[in-house]
Amino acid sequence: MRRLALIAYCLSVSVPTVAMAQSAAKPAAPTATLDPATLKAAREVVAQMQGDRTALLNAMAAPMVGMMQQIGVKQ
Repeated sequence: MRRLALIAYCLSVSVPTVAMAQSAAKPAAPTATLDPATLKAAREVVAQMQGDRTALLNAMAAPMVGMMQQIGVKQ
């Protein structure tokens, strides 16, 4: 019984200190590079991905309407 009480005491004392030690060590925030060439390339990639997303959603519209009508959803 004493061992159990000693183990419980040790755990109750060590757990808060471990949690505090882990929360104190925060990783450094990444720094953004302001390279114009990199920013331009990133903007082009994002624009291309958004264009692909729009084309994909437009291509899915007709089959989705058909499926919704089959399951009984009107409008």
